[in-house]
Amino acid sequence: MKRSLLLAILLVVLVSCPGIGGNNPAVKVGIHVLPHDPERGCFINFPVIDDPSDIVFTYGGCGEEVDFFPIFFDLTECRGVEYAVVWPGSQTCTFTICSFSHIGQLVNSGDWISQVWRDCRTDYAVIPGWGEVTMDAPGYVCLAEVPYTGRVSILDCDLETDVPVANFCAGVCGTIGENPLYADQATEPTSWGGIKSLFR
Repeated sequence: MKRSLLLAILLVVLVSCPGIGGNNPAVKVGIHVLPHDPERGCFINFPVIDDPSDIVFTYGGCGEEVDFFPIFFDLTECRGVEYAVVWPGSQTCTFTICSFSHIGQLVNSGDWISQVWRDCRTDYAVIPGWGEVTMDAPGYVCLAEVPYTGRVSILDCDLETDVPVANFCAGVCGTIGENPLYADQATEPTSWGGIKSLFR
């Protein structure tokens, strides 16, 4: 009961906390894309990201099911994340959650979700789950700001929030994605208009 109450409080803090300036000043976000794997689970056939070179940022297939993974990397510590995801086309997504608790759900492009873990995570990268969607149009899959806060947020273990310094979109259906090894390729992380312009 105490743990459930604590997690509910963490979700409220993540959703409502206006302050910025936690323990992840260099955090970056991106999307990792792979062919759909029906055997995948949160602990089976799940990507391991130890540095930016492990991120697959382009998937050439079109009209095929793709698994996309939101990634928060260059982390010091993490207790929760909040973000939206946008993708080309009008297909809906089946999103598998790999955190302990969440608010929101990713079904349509532009939907948002807030996720928390029971314990402090001190990994280099956190992948909170993955979406399965049929990519039927060329374009980018990107993390985007949550509409009511205007930002992507990372909650550290002291319950302080940070926003990413770079946001790398993955390319699908023949579109080349943004390479996380090159910061100058990143989409401006604080501009929803910048994300939307990728779909024009």
